[in-house]
Amino acid sequence: MRQKDLPEWSVDISEWTATQCIAAWVVTLTGALFFLYEFIQMNMFNSLSQPLERTFHLGALQLGIVAAFYFISDTLLVYPAGVFCDWFSSKKLLIIGMIMCIVGTWLITLADNAWFLIVARFLAGTASAFCLLSVLRLAAQWFPPSKMGQITGVVIAFGMLGGAVSQTPLTWLIGQYGWREALHITALFGVVILVAIVLIVRDAPRHACFAALQTDPDQQRLSWWQGFVGMVSRKNNWLSALYISTMNLPIMLLAGLFGTQVLMQDKGISMLQGSTASMMVFIGTIIGSPFFGYLSDRVGSRRWPMLIAAILALLLFVFFVYMPHLSSLACSVLFFILGLITGAQIIGYPVARESNPANVIGTALGFLSVFIFLLPALLQPLIGWILMMSSGGKMVAGVHWYTHLAYQHAMWVLLVGFVVSIVSAWALSETFGKG
Repeated sequence: MRQKDLPEWSVDISEWTATQCIAAWVVTLTGALFFLYEFIQMNMFNSLSQPLERTFHLGALQLGIVAAFYFISDTLLVYPAGVFCDWFSSKKLLIIGMIMCIVGTWLITLADNAWFLIVARFLAGTASAFCLLSVLRLAAQWFPPSKMGQITGVVIAFGMLGGAVSQTPLTWLIGQYGWREALHITALFGVVILVAIVLIVRDAPRHACFAALQTDPDQQRLSWWQGFVGMVSRKNNWLSALYISTMNLPIMLLAGLFGTQVLMQDKGISMLQGSTASMMVFIGTIIGSPFFGYLSDRVGSRRWPMLIAAILALLLFVFFVYMPHLSSLACSVLFFILGLITGAQIIGYPVARESNPANVIGTALGFLSVFIFLLPALLQPLIGWILMMSSGGKMVAGVHWYTHLAYQHAMWVLLVGFVVSIVSAWALSETFGKG
């Protein structure tokens, strides 16, 4: 939002005090705990895949379909959720979403068949529609556009920390107590986060707000249709959405579902080692997201860091796919670097912030998120289908095992995704970190 467009009661960056800065960080990071928790739910099927296969007698295709229902509900609801974020209190949306997420987690523990599991997974996905949007909408209220690259990176890092928790720590809990009991513990952790959000998070006061809601005074109120037309008419919205969603595929497809299975069956390492290597995608992104956010703000460019990172991700993943055997250390290092590089995806969010009016930020983020969740909803079952069609798989201790060639065919989904990332970044119009 340019200075001349600011409503008369919005804060000027020159008037942003140290107290307001501290309050902005405390409020936003507490809100980001919702994103951390939701990312545990989003990616926990990687650790749960084998227990669920045994319990419900599922193959790769069936498991992919069950997991995809989380993203199907996200895809259906995330754009309306973005519109809601422009109209309603971010704190209220965080609280409602957190409650839904906890309930969805608890319901999974009650599942006695695959259909009940699908319903519980779908409900958990409805909460996810609000998690990142409401947090970034809250951040846009408290932080000026010039800081959004950094704060977005930190918020995403919180989510990646949740993703890391969903790997080796959750695998350990499952091994110690069983998968149902492990999810009970996860639900209790969610209750603690809910209490923190209720006590600490608040919307920015008018004198310290950088991005007003449409319901605030002196703001133009747009209909759903006007907002939608505005979104689809801006090239940067489409390109940012494609970039984020394709650079996010290692998290959604590997760390979130098939990563441990690929590493165990294709690279020959143990389940715990595979879970640890999958966790390294999140650890790398925890570091890469704030780094690329800071770098992008510092150099005043969004496009070039995005383009360079996409090229490096493609080259690294080609090496991973065509190496038939790798040690557990090599897998962990490769997945860490992959997470570090694909952390550049977060730059797409500030691009959306800077390419749209400030009072439709939530709508813009909702538009981006449709792609982010639609892609894994389509590709998770696709990878399962490719695996089954490529080799059929043999049964070992109640779990399907697939060949190296089958995994090569399946991983081409991610390779094509990185090519799309490169093209999207190249075609993007530079915003130079200015709203």
